[in-house]
Amino acid sequence: CPHCVNCTNKNIDLESELRKVREELTNSLQLKEEKGDLEKMRAEHTNLLIDMERMRADRIHINEAIKQEKGVLAEMERDKRSRYNELMEINDRIAESERVLGEQRAQQKRDLDSLKTEAEQLKKTVTELNIQKRTWYTRLPDPADSC
Repeated sequence: CPHCVNCTNKNIDLESELRKVREELTNSLQLKEEKGDLEKMRAEHTNLLIDMERMRADRIHINEAIKQEKGVLAEMERDKRSRYNELMEINDRIAESERVLGEQRAQQKRDLDSLKTEAEQLKKTVTELNIQKRTWYTRLPDPADSC
């Protein structure tokens, strides 16, 4: 009996119940999708936390390596300064040696000039003595004349 009030009310109740079930199913599906999305987001969040921890560890290792490199560079700088100072000391000793050698050369040149002057003077003296000797021999009586 499609036209009776009971059947019509039951149909309305069934349709209403069907709508409620559909809404609940839709809500349940949405909740499942949201729950899946939430699980995906949790997994991504966990992966991001793991990546951040790795990056933090990498940063610590990098900072440690930088400290070591700075230490090596500081040591190299100290060695460079030390070698520079040694070279400057050697350079100063060379300059002092060159100065002393220059003074010695100048003294040797003065000595040589003095010796040259003395040699010229001696030559003149020898020449004068030779002249005197010849003069003296010419003044001596001839030994053949004495016999």
